[in-house]
Amino acid sequence: MTCNECQQELPARALGGLPENEASQLDEHLAGCADCRQEWDLLSHGLTLMNVWQIEAVPSGLSSRTMASIEAEAARPTSLWARIDRALHRFASHRPTPLTGLATGCVTLLLLGHVLSPNLFRGRSSGDGSGCQRNLKVVTQALESYSREHKGLFPDRLEALRPDYLRELPDCPDSGHNSYSQGYQVSPDHRSYTLLCSETP
Repeated sequence: MTCNECQQELPARALGGLPENEASQLDEHLAGCADCRQEWDLLSHGLTLMNVWQIEAVPSGLSSRTMASIEAEAARPTSLWARIDRALHRFASHRPTPLTGLATGCVTLLLLGHVLSPNLFRGRSSGDGSGCQRNLKVVTQALESYSREHKGLFPDRLEALRPDYLRELPDCPDSGHNSYSQGYQVSPDHRSYTLLCSETP
């Protein structure tokens, strides 16, 4: 048996997958070859470490809570301040030009207008109700995750979803505060619920 043949069969020997006659030939080669014996010792040591390594169990409900948090964050409307900050960073990475100067002036006027009349901008950004619908969908998914882990029962209040199923309860884009807790009602047997935005006309 050559060294190349020996080293190709070392993994099968370590896992006990070689026939007895081939295992005997391999052992004879290892007894007389220091290089192959060193490879065998390294492989055996690695398998020993793998047997010692204990994989911790994943906490119950981690996947559903993680996905609910990600969806809640994705559904959270991007504030005007964040959009302005990104725009300023983008302009700052380029050499100043008359165009970037004009754009900076426009951003400044936009910021001033937002400070003077926040309700106007809020109405334009969420007047179609799509942001509120996304929030309701995220809260509904969190409620379903809660129910799956509580034998089909729903909580008394939406605050019970925090922080395991929702990091924070979302704010209604129109009102600027949490208007879903007031619009949540659970049945007496806690197996069904009603959810709506209390600010919806």
